[in-house]
Amino acid sequence: MDRKEYKKQYQRRWQAAHRHPCPDCGKPITRHRQRCRSCASKNAWRLGKITSTLCQKGELNFNWKGGKAKCRDYILIRKPDHPRANKSNGYIFEHIVVWEEAHNQPLPDGWVIHHLNGIKADNRPKNLLGMPRRGHSPGLTVKEVQKRLRELEAELAQQRLC
Repeated sequence: MDRKEYKKQYQRRWQAAHRHPCPDCGKPITRHRQRCRSCASKNAWRLGKITSTLCQKGELNFNWKGGKAKCRDYILIRKPDHPRANKSNGYIFEHIVVWEEAHNQPLPDGWVIHHLNGIKADNRPKNLLGMPRRGHSPGLTVKEVQKRLRELEAELAQQRLC
């Protein structure tokens, strides 16, 4: 018998000798546990060891971050009553909500929001441009980006004069 095999047998014998039965179902469990996994989870609910905030959704959950989340570079907001919100979790992209509030109308079907400065988390109304999906190609958005750059350069020039 080689050393590895001997070590495995020793560990099995030691573990068997140091096990005790679960008080609820009688399954053998290690010396560090009080109950087997299935009985422990049942008793945690019954005894109230799992707090209600772990099970709550929305604002009552301990991990609530104010209804904001990040998906890639975009920011999501929780608005379950919005028609474009995800049906399963109620989140919608923040730039859509900001554009709709700035223009007092819903985003038309087939339209997308373009971030003029290219920063997806910058959802200021000045930075957002609503356009048909068909027109959202690099060649067609260049004119809008150039226009925005001219506006920013004019703002910088005014700030330097002041």
